[in-house]
Amino acid sequence: FPVTILQSHNYSTGVALPMLLQPAGGTVGIGMSTAPTNKLQALGDARFQFNTNNLRTGGDSVWAEFYGKTPAGTDTPVGGLKLGWYTTFGGIEVLRPGGASGVGLAFNYATTAGVTTEGFRLTNDGKFSVGNTAPTQKITFRGANAQPATTGTTSNSIVRIEGDSNHALDIGTFTNSPYGSYIQSTDKTNLANSLPLALNPVGGRVGIGTVN
Repeated sequence: FPVTILQSHNYSTGVALPMLLQPAGGTVGIGMSTAPTNKLQALGDARFQFNTNNLRTGGDSVWAEFYGKTPAGTDTPVGGLKLGWYTTFGGIEVLRPGGASGVGLAFNYATTAGVTTEGFRLTNDGKFSVGNTAPTQKITFRGANAQPATTGTTSNSIVRIEGDSNHALDIGTFTNSPYGSYIQSTDKTNLANSLPLALNPVGGRVGIGTVN
């Protein structure tokens, strides 16, 4: 297809030379019909692709792309930054807020099948969520319901807090009737080994069925 090329090079040897745009100052615009307001401003999507590593030798192709898209409603992505490798990508998206101000962020990833899934998000009103695109609380974790594992090392919990040795605290929701939720202190190297669970271990009171 026809293209226009702008190249700085040594006329005699053909060796490429540096090329500067507006070296004495000013702004540069791409895809614009009016004067840019920043040093470099592009109207439309932009991609930067690299196929070298930090030693300047051949490496895997990776790329970063800035893009925008039409919003679909409150707290929906309107564009952001894609970070890609091979044919898959993850990245950070800007979330359209409910009002005229503020901004949220969504962080997504690509599975081995190339399907992009949101990992977690920060809304413009200060809510953090994992697995939930419409959080109503300050912190929300959503995962599949499952009975707590009693063997092996693979936990079925939604949230896990680990110590640096063998112990862990698992929090999850039951999938079987009568449903409900659980908190389990366990040995993460062997889930058949239950460990003590202490509430207010240095003193104080614990209320069950009462707030006072």
